[in-house]
Amino acid sequence: MLKLIRKIIKRFDDDKKMIFIYPALSGILLSFSHNYPLVWFFSFFSLIPLIHFSYKTRKSKDSFIGFLIFGFIFSGNVMIWLWKINLFAWTGISNFWATQLIFLGYWLFFISIVGIFNFLLFGWLFSKFKTKTYLDIFYFSFLWVFLEYFRTLVFALVTLAPDSFFGAHSTFGFLGYVLASNANLLQLAQFGGVYLLSFIVIFVNLFIYWTFSKGKKGQLKLKLLILIVFIIFINLPPNIFIKEDNSKEREIKVSVLQTKNEAFSSITQQKEERKRKIYENLLLEIGKKVPDSEIIIFPEDTRFTQKLINNWRLENYYKYIFGDDEKMIIDSSRMRDKNNQTKLRLYYYNIEKDQMDEYDKLLLTPGGEYVPSIFMFLSRLAGFGGWAKELNEGKYTRGKSLEIGYFKNKGIGGVFCFEITSPEISRKMTQEGAQLFVNPVSHSSFKGYPILYHQTLNMIKVRAVENNRYFIQAGNYIPSSIITNKGRVISNKKTGPSVFNERVFFKDGQTLYVRFGNWLVGLAAVVIIIFIGRFFYIKFKWFV
Repeated sequence: MLKLIRKIIKRFDDDKKMIFIYPALSGILLSFSHNYPLVWFFSFFSLIPLIHFSYKTRKSKDSFIGFLIFGFIFSGNVMIWLWKINLFAWTGISNFWATQLIFLGYWLFFISIVGIFNFLLFGWLFSKFKTKTYLDIFYFSFLWVFLEYFRTLVFALVTLAPDSFFGAHSTFGFLGYVLASNANLLQLAQFGGVYLLSFIVIFVNLFIYWTFSKGKKGQLKLKLLILIVFIIFINLPPNIFIKEDNSKEREIKVSVLQTKNEAFSSITQQKEERKRKIYENLLLEIGKKVPDSEIIIFPEDTRFTQKLINNWRLENYYKYIFGDDEKMIIDSSRMRDKNNQTKLRLYYYNIEKDQMDEYDKLLLTPGGEYVPSIFMFLSRLAGFGGWAKELNEGKYTRGKSLEIGYFKNKGIGGVFCFEITSPEISRKMTQEGAQLFVNPVSHSSFKGYPILYHQTLNMIKVRAVENNRYFIQAGNYIPSSIITNKGRVISNKKTGPSVFNERVFFKDGQTLYVRFGNWLVGLAAVVIIIFIGRFFYIKFKWFV
């Protein structure tokens, strides 16, 4: 069998066209591991073909083509959920082929930023400064981590607009999220965040490649022993390492609403009335069956509480259902502020005190909640200037600062749908005093597409461990869930409109990641500089 594999590899290596199968294979395997939880472990060997390709190609042109193939396949599959958007509702254009053309451009635009450009840069830097020694294990791993961070800044720059929130926020497609499917490895996020998890994925791929392709007999035994120990570790029962130390004094019971309502862009007056009755019935159910519930959380942008505010019914309505006990309602709504600007606002309403804390969404979704400046420019260039202007008129305006709510003197951080991609927002909220997080979300525009749900759930699991905090996800078109501070998911099993009642715990303290942030990215930058300096020293005798 091994002889057959060696013959196939040699055939691919010697054929100028067949060698491009390597990056394509890596792209396919990595896509499966990222999008489907059952095969997450593919990530530990999916990059080996790409690594082999990197060492076998000598021409810059071949390297460019190979990494272009890999980047297109992997990034295209990571962002495949973009095609599930309700085309007509989102664009407002009735011509089917026109909307398909717009989304093709939109998809290509995003996958180019999210991955293709980044992977091409990675391929060039690795081929240029690789040492062809064991040191490459560290160079390759640190380079990948640094460019993942760099990519977030490129994304922020390209999607820049007056209402964008610049920073290292958009982490779609990060390899580290794959490890959210393994409870033991997930715990490492508390030390270095998603960047440390990405480093581990890359490092294991390189370690396996060098073990079997370059390892000597004596070294091979030691490396195989290390791999066996690693495999045993990731397959051990999680409860050996993970202890959820929760004090009864910090326990609180929550009721999380789960619905399956259509997006507002396609809702009729009749459906709106039906939606309102669903919320009323769910609230009455909580009031009668779960009177000891203290926090009630709605999915994203229900506009239910906002209508009560508009009709001067807020205090009376909630006190009629829940009485005068101290309870908190957490709801969100698209609304217009005093300056007539549209914002997505999160409400923390204390019923007993008739007190309201608010947070306006900071990290808006490019293309969905605002139009990037470059997209406006390209639309005008392509003759869609009128449509882009009309789309931009319905944009949201971002909030001015991070704000958390308070219940019984304990901080609650609220992160909206797209904001869960940002390690920085939840980390800063934890530093500000958030001891519990809520994540109101709606996937109605994507009809609850499983791949998008899996990707975002992995992000929440990593955020929970990074911050050592419970996350409560209130879902529309997806299950409502409790994600513990160790990344364990407790989901609502019902599929229709329902109430999910569970216990959560307020948590104190700060993890290493919360304290020091992206320290691994800084270390990666130092390592890369050392490798590049070493290259110039050897080749040109610089620094002498």
